[in-house]
Amino acid sequence: GSTTVGNVDTAAGITTSGNVDVTAGSNLTISNAISAGNNGDITLAAGGILDIDAAVASDTLGVISLSANGDIDVGAAVSTDNTGTGISISADDDASGAGTLTLSGTGTLLDTTGGNGDIEISTADFAITSSGTIDAGEGNVSISGSNARSIGLGNADQDLDISSAELGVISATDLSLGDATTTAISIDALAASGTANITGTLILDASGDNVPVTFENNASTFTAGISLDITAGNGDVNINENLTLSGT
Repeated sequence: GSTTVGNVDTAAGITTSGNVDVTAGSNLTISNAISAGNNGDITLAAGGILDIDAAVASDTLGVISLSANGDIDVGAAVSTDNTGTGISISADDDASGAGTLTLSGTGTLLDTTGGNGDIEISTADFAITSSGTIDAGEGNVSISGSNARSIGLGNADQDLDISSAELGVISATDLSLGDATTTAISIDALAASGTANITGTLILDASGDNVPVTFENNASTFTAGISLDITAGNGDVNINENLTLSGT
């Protein structure tokens, strides 16, 4: 089971052969490593801010779920060998519009390469303050807005903005951006480096009602060899600037 308390700091660390479930009514800080063996799941939930300052790992089929009503700061590796959806992250879990997923550590911070599992992210915003990366191996990564947000790629200015440099830290087969709740997707000056580590398809999911996808202001380039899949429901796809699908 789980117990909800106020601020929680895992100063002693946790090692178990089963599941780990830690829920904090306010802020939750992972100061020492958490390890779940025997296919154990790890669930970390914060009513406020969730700080990952030490490694969080589950072996084989374990699923790692991170959620916070506020920000989630990943400063240490989160990893699992799960072959399905290995890591699920929800910043701004209460859909208030305030909650940023930040990669603040170094190395591979979200890692499902052991089982090529998927990584699913819902957040109000996304930021990188170091050299940390996201690696799903042959799995897929999806990023969506937490409360019916618009998405801006490259230099575009929307609710949830992801620059070329931020996209470039993601390694996966397919990368999906947006979902049926997304209100718009804008792309401005997206560099080929932003999709350099995607080997399959970049999916722009604007499948809600009358949701536009717009290439605006400056030309955008995608890495050679990947596919581009735009799902716009019954909204418009506006290509107002040059779009190159054979970048380097």
